[in-house]
Amino acid sequence: MTDWAKCPAVESHPDKLGGTWVFAGTRLSVATLFRNLKTGATVAEFVEWYPGVELSQVE
Repeated sequence: MTDWAKCPAVESHPDKLGGTWVFAGTRLSVATLFRNLKTGATVAEFVEWYPGVELSQVE
């Protein structure tokens, strides 16, 4: 299991989306990535669609 608290690519703050895990420096939830992947999007498409997220964060 991943310990999200140790991952520098994401952050969780009570004042940002109610503490939901988001990509660091954004208000985009990590769950958005998983929903997009589940519906058939590629990682490359996701990074293109959400320019505030870097490929290294997704990896």
